[in-house]
Amino acid sequence: MGLDFLTGNEFSEIPGALFSRPNFDDELDFIFIPDALDGNYQIKLMGTDEGDYTVVVQSLGHQDVLTLAEFSGM
Repeated sequence: MGLDFLTGNEFSEIPGALFSRPNFDDELDFIFIPDALDGNYQIKLMGTDEGDYTVVVQSLGHQDVLTLAEFSGM
């Protein structure tokens, strides 16, 4: 899920998932996977400018347990 920066086209490799890219720089990109399959998922980022970034991952698992992870860098 996401944006191909070379072509400007959105791509979707996860059936039923949603990618949202807002029109304003101060708003967050958003990916929602409603019926995620068990297994490992890989997040790849491409910077569009210099500066800090943060990725927040939320997962609602079995028995409605919410798991949060946050990754930051430069």
